[in-house]
Order: sequence, then C-alpha cells, then structure tokens
Amino acid sequence: MRQHVDRLLAITHPDADLRRRGRNVVAIALGLLLLDLLLLGLWLLQRELPSLVAGTVALGLFVLVIGLARRSHVVLAAVLLAGTMLVATFAVMLANRGLSDTPFFLIVPVAIAGAVFVRREVWLVFGVCLAGLALVAAIVHQASPLSYLDVQILQDAVALLALLALVSVLTAGSTAQALSDAQRARQQAEQMASTLERMNAQLETRVAERTAELAESLAAQSAQAAQLQASLDRQQALNDMVNALSLPIIPVRRDVLVAPLIGNLDGPRAQRLIDEVLGQVERSHARTIILDITGVAVVDTHLAQVLLRTADAARLLGTQAVLVGIRPEVAQTLVSLGADLNRLRTEATLQDVLARIG
Repeated sequence: MRQHVDRLLAITHPDADLRRRGRNVVAIALGLLLLDLLLLGLWLLQRELPSLVAGTVALGLFVLVIGLARRSHVVLAAVLLAGTMLVATFAVMLANRGLSDTPFFLIVPVAIAGAVFVRREVWLVFGVCLAGLALVAAIVHQASPLSYLDVQILQDAVALLALLALVSVLTAGSTAQALSDAQRARQQAEQMASTLERMNAQLETRVAERTAELAESLAAQSAQAAQLQASLDRQQALNDMVNALSLPIIPVRRDVLVAPLIGNLDGPRAQRLIDEVLGQVERSHARTIILDITGVAVVDTHLAQVLLRTADAARLLGTQAVLVGIRPEVAQTLVSLGADLNRLRTEATLQDVLARIG
C-alpha cells in the first residue's frame, strides 16, 4: 500500500521545491477526494440530487488536479483547486443568503496556498478571501441586515484566516529557506566531491609518475651496479692475470724450475710466491728452484725473510733453492741491513746455475 501511495505522490521534475509543492497538491487533492467519496455515499442514501451532482463534479475536478500535478503542472493544479474551493464557498454563502458557519471553509484555500504557493501568493489568496467575504456580506446585507451572530462569525473567520495566512507565510518562508540551504549544501558537497575526485586523479597521476621515475632510477642503479660488478670482475680477472704473470714459475728442465720475481713483494704476493713455488715443486718433483730477483726494484729485510721462508719450505720438499740476479747495489743493501742469507745458495746468473747443474 505504501509503495502505491509513494508512486502516486511521485512528481517528475528536476526542481526539488516544485516536487515538494506537487506532492502537497496531490496529497490535499487525495484527502478531498476521499472526503468527497464519503459525502457522495451519504448524499446517495439521502437522495439529495443537487449534492450528488456537485459531489460528482468535484470528484472529477480532484482527479484532474492530481493528474495535472503529477505531470509537473503544479501551479495550475493548485490554482484550480484553491479557486474551486473559493468559488464553492462563496456560492454556498450566496445560496443560503447568510453567513452561518460557511466562511470557515475558506481555511481550505488558504491552507492550500500555504502548502503550495510562495509567500506573496499566500497573501494574494488571503486578500481574495477578504474581498470575497466583503462582497458576500454586502450582498447578504442588502437582502436582510446582518445579525449579531453573522458579524461575530465574520470577525472570527477573518481573524482565523489572518492567523492561518501568517503561519502559512512563515512556514513557506522557512521551508523555502531550508530547501535553498539544502540545495546550496548539496552543490557545495558536489563541488567538494568533484574537487576531491580531481585531487585524487592528480595524486594518482603524480604517484604513477613518481613510481615510473623511481622504477627508471632503480633500473639505472641496477644497470650501474651490474656495470660496476662487471668492472670489478674484469679488474679481479686482470689482477689475477697480473699476479699470475708477475709470479711465473717456468720449467727450464725436467727437474729445474725458474721463478723470476718482478716488482715489490708485499704480504699477499709473498704468500702467493711461497704457495706457487711449493705447488709447482710438488707437481713437477723438481730438484732445484731458481729464484731470480733481477726484476725486483726494492730489496729489504722483508724480501730477505720471504726468500728464506721460500727456500726453507722448498728444502722440506727435497728441493734446493738457488738465488740469482743479485746486483751490486742490492748486495750492498742486504749487507747494510744485516740480512742473513747463509741458508740460501746464491749464484751470479741463471746461466751459471744451469751450467753448474749440467
């Protein structure tokens, strides 16, 4: 049932205020229509033909008003409804040739105006009611003087209509202000939502751009790291090659090895010399290892200790170490440093060692 009523009160129009006034017109017309149906039943039982005709016409009028309002012709429907009630009220007063309680029915058109029209239109309807009452009172007074009761009824009706018009104007104004505030708030909310959506889109774009930049930077760093690692690998391979070339172990005969020393012998190279000499001696079973220091630039006690350690280690494997290539200045340096090379056999040149062994 509620769904049918909501569907009947639905007004299709983009203006929220017009939809509100249209629902009010439809609701008032529905109420009057139900009341008219009840009165038609009573008049039918009483067989009052004029009332039945008037009620049937009013029934059709209410249906027309509902149809106009639902098609967004709200103002026309409200004018038709309020005007009909005004005309009907004045017609009854003129037909009865008296005021009696009929002026109070003018509350209906004023109430309709308050529910549908704006404030100045409510005052206009109130003015029409006052003018109609004055005209009807003048016509009735010409026929027969107004009684004290008629004057009281007229005064009470005017006062009640004025109060109702004032309340309707205030209600219409507050409703219009509330709708305006709601519309403004809705527009602000839509603007804020649009701004937020735009900011979110900009933020997503910036995040995507920043992510792309970071990805590019990471890729560049990865490429640089790969290049650096490749460079380090090449450098290590070059160092290994240099170390291998700087400490070559050359077999000159089946049982004789020559180790020409080039450059300075620091800690790592000294240990490498010992390792290489012992490894080659073990593999070749050489009887003699010739240590040629012709290419050594600096001779000090450290070099002497390295040579002695190498000779001692080779002797433990059954190989004799012979030192050659001692230049005069090198010999002087070793003597001045007090280096003891008595455990190491020395020869002048490589050819002397080979000739002596041969």
